[in-house]
Formats: sequence, C-alpha cells, structure tokens
Amino acid sequence: FSLDYRTFFGEPSEEVAKFIEESAAQLAKDLETFKKLAESGTFKETELKPAEETEEVTA
Repeated sequence: FSLDYRTFFGEPSEEVAKFIEESAAQLAKDLETFKKLAESGTFKETELKPAEETEEVTA
C-alpha cells in the first residue's frame, strides 16, 4: 500500500516522512510476529505491547 499523499498535500513534514519511510519495515516485522504466533497456536494467549511509546502524528 502507499501512504503517498503529496499529490494533494505537498511534501510531508519531517516526522510524517520518517513514519512513511519506516512503515514498510514495521509492517514486515509485525507480520513476522503474527506468523510466529499464529503458527505456534499462541496468538490469542499473547499480549502485544508497543516496543516504545510513540507520539501520535496528526495532519
């Protein structure tokens, strides 16, 4: 998927640009975690917590 909204809103701020750049790697990491939990049968037993507190980015 693409988070490229430059056509309508111009260039993103530094924080939003960083989020867009890192989103593909984070998605791959999250999918790998999901795959491991689903294959081991422990998905419903595992409580997932964010790796770090992040500030919400609003437009």
